[in-house]
Amino acid sequence: MSLNYREKDALSNHIILIFLTLVILIPIIILLFNSVKPKAEFGFSPLGFPNEIRLMNYIFIQAKLVTKPATGPIIALFKQR
Repeated sequence: MSLNYREKDALSNHIILIFLTLVILIPIIILLFNSVKPKAEFGFSPLGFPNEIRLMNYIFIQAKLVTKPATGPIIALFKQR
């Protein structure tokens, strides 16, 4: 069973779209993994899964944003909460 021209074109388009999706999603996933890692774990596996999920990183940055004066529009949005 051979593919006609239109099916081959659709298949190549899907392969390109899957590749581009991975190129975009992988850095976002790495960013999320790194946001819940403790500082000491960055040196051991900067691209791997976190051994320990630490949500205190988010609490720490939120407390830091609230106690400091607003220096930009994003920090001002956090301060309004």
